[in-house]
Formats: sequence, structure tokens, C-alpha cells
Amino acid sequence: RQSAAKMIKETMDKKFGSSWHVVIGEGFGFEITHEVKNLLYMFFGGSLAVCVWKCS
Repeated sequence: RQSAAKMIKETMDKKFGSSWHVVIGEGFGFEITHEVKNLLYMFFGGSLAVCVWKCS
């Protein structure tokens, strides 16, 4: 999961500019500040979550 998060972050930074953050895991909560229209939160297989956001 760590290598996947790193790959996603590096890809987003390269394609859309820096300051992207990525969390991949199960059973976590979060409170974040993000830029408008720059947040993705999704689940795979019911329990694996991916959260990607940009903040400057």
C-alpha cells in the first residue's frame, strides 16, 4: 500500500502540480482541508479505501 500511495502521489504531482497527498488503508478516519474540486475518496472491494487530495 505504501508503494501504491507513493506512485499515486508522484503521478498526481507530475501531472497536476505539487502538494498532493494520498492515504490508502482500512478503518481510518480523517479531517482534512483541501482545495475545491481536488478530493477523491473511494473504496475497493468494500473495505480498502483510497483518499487523494490537494492542498497548497
